[in-house]
Amino acid sequence: MWKSVLSVIAGVVAAMVVVTVGDLVLSALHPPPEGLSMSDRQALADHAASVPQSLKIAMVIYWGVAVFLAGLIARGFGRGRIGPLIAVLVPVLGIALNLYMIPHPDWMTYAAGGSAALGALLGLRAGALVSARRAARPAA
Repeated sequence: MWKSVLSVIAGVVAAMVVVTVGDLVLSALHPPPEGLSMSDRQALADHAASVPQSLKIAMVIYWGVAVFLAGLIARGFGRGRIGPLIAVLVPVLGIALNLYMIPHPDWMTYAAGGSAALGALLGLRAGALVSARRAARPAA
């Protein structure tokens, strides 16, 4: 059981690291204006609108990669199926919260949903393959 819990935690942490590093890189490439407040929705919308398309695409991609890693790690190294689902739902909910709190273009909202869904499906499937290979190895 502990192995499953730790694999879920590791998957969520890996997803958080990917998103944090991605956000830091994007903030370095396109820094927010001085004094930007998270409570000022209009200022957030203005800043989000000023972000270049290439950086928005990169954001959607690393969100999908984060969900993929969460599923891969939780499913590949844990047991059961509920834990890996929880592991992919945590970053998906984080993405949804981000999209809700910070105004994004409609295309980005749809693309993020597709990226997260694809990341979850591929990550869980890849994790199942890793788990099957690990189970098939002879004990040392």
